[in-house]
Amino acid sequence: MGCVYTLTRLDSSRSHLDCEFFMPINFFKGIMFKLLMKKKVKTQCEQAWVNLSNYSEDLVKKNESHPYQIVLDPVPAVA
Repeated sequence: MGCVYTLTRLDSSRSHLDCEFFMPINFFKGIMFKLLMKKKVKTQCEQAWVNLSNYSEDLVKKNESHPYQIVLDPVPAVA
């Protein structure tokens, strides 16, 4: 299983975080995931987003930034 995180800046004070999970196609593993793991993974992701939001809001309140801040310029669209 793998995942891709995409963070998109909406404006100067807001961003959108998207996470997509990928799993090789396998009928039995898919059923096992849905029955045993899906709810747990979803709960963990939701808690991680809450933690990240709280951490980010705390940085803004303190007028600080994360020490490993990475800024990526958007890739220009190819015509």
